[in-house]
Amino acid sequence: MDAMMEEVKNRRKHERLSLRLEAYCQKAGHVGGYLLQGSTLNVSTGGVLLRCADKVKAKCGDLFSLEIGVPPKDSSLEFGGRFSGYAKVVRVIESGSEADCVAFEFCGRPRLNL
Repeated sequence: MDAMMEEVKNRRKHERLSLRLEAYCQKAGHVGGYLLQGSTLNVSTGGVLLRCADKVKAKCGDLFSLEIGVPPKDSSLEFGGRFSGYAKVVRVIESGSEADCVAFEFCGRPRLNL
């Protein structure tokens, strides 16, 4: 079993960090409020896994604009800020009664806004 987990871990391109940060997502081309809202479960330079506050109406391949808040004094950002960028849905993890999770792959390097 350990060998199997090691093989899965080695296939990942980017190391994942377990971070709980607020995130807001809007489907590209959609005008209005946020469609997805929740908190990150893990973040890497390649993408993010988001636990949504509600059931998800997204499918693989959908393009979203993401904003991820960084609270003050968390890491090196003394005054806080937010990362923003575009990402595509690579997986939707549906759950029965709980909120769904969505795995996003960044389309480019997210920008840091202070």
